[in-house]
Amino acid sequence: MRTVVRNLKQIAIIKQFKNNESGNVIIIVALLMVVILGFAALVLDLGMVSFTQTKLQNAADAAALAGAQKLPTANTAKATASSYASKNGVLSTEVTATSPYNGNSNRIEVVCKKTVVYSFARVLGLTQTEVSARAVAEKSGSGLGAAFDYAIFSGNKYPDPLSFSVKLQNVLTMSGLTNSVNGNIHGNFNVDANTSTIIHNGEGVGTVVGNNIANKLPGSAYIPMPDYSSVLPTIKAQAIAAGQYYAGNFSSANASSINLNQPVYIEGSADLSGISFSGEGSIYAKGKIKITGTGGSYATESKLCIYSGYTSTIKSDAAIDFSGSAHDFKGILYAPNGSILVTGSNYTFNGSIVGRVVDISGSNKTFQSADVASSFPYFAPILFKLTE
Repeated sequence: MRTVVRNLKQIAIIKQFKNNESGNVIIIVALLMVVILGFAALVLDLGMVSFTQTKLQNAADAAALAGAQKLPTANTAKATASSYASKNGVLSTEVTATSPYNGNSNRIEVVCKKTVVYSFARVLGLTQTEVSARAVAEKSGSGLGAAFDYAIFSGNKYPDPLSFSVKLQNVLTMSGLTNSVNGNIHGNFNVDANTSTIIHNGEGVGTVVGNNIANKLPGSAYIPMPDYSSVLPTIKAQAIAAGQYYAGNFSSANASSINLNQPVYIEGSADLSGISFSGEGSIYAKGKIKITGTGGSYATESKLCIYSGYTSTIKSDAAIDFSGSAHDFKGILYAPNGSILVTGSNYTFNGSIVGRVVDISGSNKTFQSADVASSFPYFAPILFKLTE
């Protein structure tokens, strides 16, 4: 009997142990579930944080580089950066652009921030975190200079020792019918656009007059005339090496066609009327340059920089006289010491006109801002890079 009782007690103890073991397993499993969910939180939520961080960094980099292209105009640069960040999924409230950055007007900082809401990490008491990315971009190099950023630039100011004595001759003037500018114009004195259509900005250090100017900006800042006289020996040497140096005056009698992949240097004046042009490059003449009539032509791929070193005594004493009809032009007219007169009708001018004074007349012409810097490859190229 005692043996039976003893056995029954042992069986009861074993059952109690098994019951306790089942309870322990449940507790262990519950603890393991917390650990597993914690790992899931680390894998999934931290993965989302890493993904967002990468996406924000790409957005910040792109925004900073885009904004740098508008420097040193800080407000435009910051607006551009914000716009590019938005295109990459960053709200305007989540991006901060700063320029000048550390006192440098050619640098812009972009900071993008976004809140990541946790999913599984909530079991650990974590709800969200803020992720940020930062980029600093810099604009370096001078390019052709600010004057060449305009479709039309007139460099004379008044009064000034270099200005014409007659006040009205120092005005950037656009007359004639149905002339339009798809770009910006700038005058270091007054601007009179008459009835011409200016699609963007009409800037003048003095007054700005015109019935069809999108944005009139009188009182604009003075912009100095670029000076490339230091590169003339290089142009001359290259022209001599290429057999395109002329000791006196030049006309179609010297050459009926010119390939400008190597420059042309002319000691006297140049009449370029009736000449066919190809390639990309520059023609420099110490004297006056004239292009008139309809006999000349420009190859589709051609880009010309027509550069006169002539010093005008009055406005009508043009350093560059550009006229004709029906032939579109791509390139630059550059007369830092002289006036540029542009007449004729029915053509498109793609590029920049930069002169001491510019006078536009004639009708039905379009002046289109365009990147034609390759026609004058003697400048420090503009570079945009991330610095931080």
